[in-house]
Amino acid sequence: SEDSGLTSTAPRGRNSTTRPPHVVELRLLGERTSEGATRQTGGATRQNGAMSAEYITISGPVDTELEISRSRFLTRLERVSDEGEARSTIARVRAEHPRARHHCSAFVLGAGGRTRRSNDDGEPSGTAGAPMLDALVSAGLSDVTAVVTRYFGGVLLGAGGLTRAYRAAVAEAVAQAGRVRRAERIPALVTVDYALAPQIEAEA
Repeated sequence: SEDSGLTSTAPRGRNSTTRPPHVVELRLLGERTSEGATRQTGGATRQNGAMSAEYITISGPVDTELEISRSRFLTRLERVSDEGEARSTIARVRAEHPRARHHCSAFVLGAGGRTRRSNDDGEPSGTAGAPMLDALVSAGLSDVTAVVTRYFGGVLLGAGGLTRAYRAAVAEAVAQAGRVRRAERIPALVTVDYALAPQIEAEA
């Protein structure tokens, strides 16, 4: 995650009796709202009355394999920044395993997991993408894509078996993933009377 920083500058003049306004440059922790307004409040930000904390993502790609009733479930976790990157990851994994029967996927994006998508890719509805997404959300992760490639082993697992298998595949990958804390930060330039500068710097 990005480190917060604070710098200040004050124009210098030997003979000046009137001090110009003091400029304080701040980097406020928070997520930009649709109006672009954010207020700093302790270690979080208040947006339109709601608190938005920092969030957790993975530190790098993870690949795991799980075998259930002769079917192989290959899971790829990757950190992404937007929906375009998420879909590119899914397409890349699909290209790596052209003979596999299914490439099911789920991804979560943004602070608070505001964007969530899942896809069953031919498995019975609700038996693959949804449990994969649930595994990501339950782990508190965001900015992450999960793709599970299934090589069918000849044994039908049934709806319940598929749901458990896909969730377990993602949960295992999540358990092996390194984690980092992230937060969006907004630079702000504040001009105040020179006498107020120390107070602003102390509270920033």
